[in-house]
Amino acid sequence: MQGGAVTVLEKPCQMDTLIDTIKGGLCRRAAIMKTRQNRSQKAARHSGGRPSSDRALSPQMVDYERELISRALKRNIGNKVKTAGELGISKSQLYAKLKSFGLT
Repeated sequence: MQGGAVTVLEKPCQMDTLIDTIKGGLCRRAAIMKTRQNRSQKAARHSGGRPSSDRALSPQMVDYERELISRALKRNIGNKVKTAGELGISKSQLYAKLKSFGLT
């Protein structure tokens, strides 16, 4: 249960019970993902596509983000539009991050 399980089925269980339990879990997961997507879209609209002014990331996270962006740029042969799309951020956010990391 600590790993995220919502129910426990004892073996052997009826096939209908198993199927209903899986369907219920998938429905709950879809609802959670929809809520996360809505919150993400709301945050993106609120920020206007600009990077957050919150610079409270730990140094390790900043290094990790820098490395992810560097690798994505290499995979996309320096194409910043493709890189931004792959990373799921706007071009302006990518340019701001590149500037802050000194990767321009």
